[in-house]
Order: sequence, then structure tokens, then C-alpha cells
Amino acid sequence: MRAREEAQTAQLKIRIKEPLRAAIERDAARRGVTMNVAINDRLEKSFSDEDRIGGPHSVNFFRTLEAKVMALVQPGFDWATDSAIRNFVINKFPEIVEELRPEYLSEKAKEDIRRGYEARDVAQNSNSTEKEKKLAISLLYILATDLTLPLSIQEEFTQVLPPGMRETVQLSRSPLSGAMRRHSAEA
Repeated sequence: MRAREEAQTAQLKIRIKEPLRAAIERDAARRGVTMNVAINDRLEKSFSDEDRIGGPHSVNFFRTLEAKVMALVQPGFDWATDSAIRNFVINKFPEIVEELRPEYLSEKAKEDIRRGYEARDVAQNSNSTEKEKKLAISLLYILATDLTLPLSIQEEFTQVLPPGMRETVQLSRSPLSGAMRRHSAEA
């Protein structure tokens, strides 16, 4: 069988549940398009969204993350608009992410940790030059914010940093908490 050209249209017959068919029909009517266009748009978007965030493993990670966040919030409450609930979720976020961290460490992570311990030793060694200490502190800062490393390792490297850098790391450790803090300040 010859391969189809990308622009060629293929006809498929599928079976779907009635509620899904009705939802597609409502979406098509709302947008003023045919059901065929609505279905194609939704399918294309699902693939492009998956590709945009790193593939099916990333999609599963974010769905699991969403489920863990929603498990913290009682039904009927909106964590995104209720500031008390949002702050509770934000404070729990590092713990949630840590729960989702794989049990194993990649070879790169192991190497980064080894380099981090070497940098810690250089930063704390009174015989190190100022240049060596600055380079070591720079590496420790990078590793302290590396979300691929276990939180306990990140915190260990954070403790070696000067106080101002330590605060910056603690504020930036979770991208979501930083975004939420900015959002809260604007509200």
C-alpha cells in the first residue's frame, strides 16, 4: 500500500459515547464550525500540546501533579481564586513535587551532586582563593535550584550560599510558587 501524502484527507469511522458526541456538537455550534472541524482541531491540539510540554511522560506528570493539588482542596473550593487555599497549596507544592520525584538518580544527577559536594568543600575551605570560592558558590546556586535533584540535596547546597542568595533560592525553588506570589501581589 502506498503512503498517504500529508495533505490527503482520510475518512475514519469511530464509535464514541453519546455525551462526548453531544459535547463535540455543542463545541462546533459555539464556534460556528462543523463537527468534523471541531474533532480535527481537538485532536491536533492534543498532539501539539503533548509535544509542547515534552511528550506523554510530561503530560502524565502534570496530570498527576494536578490530581495531588486537587486532593488537597475540598470540592467546591477554588484554590486558584481563594487566597487562603492558594497559599496552603503553594506551601505544600515542594512536598508534592518531592513525592513525584523518581526513586532513582540519573548519571547526570549523580555527577552534579558529586560536583556540588566538591564545590561546597571549596566554598568552605579557608585556603581557597576568592575566585575559586565565587565559582564554587555559582555552581552551588545552580544546583540548589535544580529541580531534578532531590530536595534534601538542594537544601544542603542552599545552606552553603551567602544569606541573600539563600533567600533568592528559597523564593525561586518552585516556579509555581514564584508565579503565585507575583499573582497575589498584583491582586
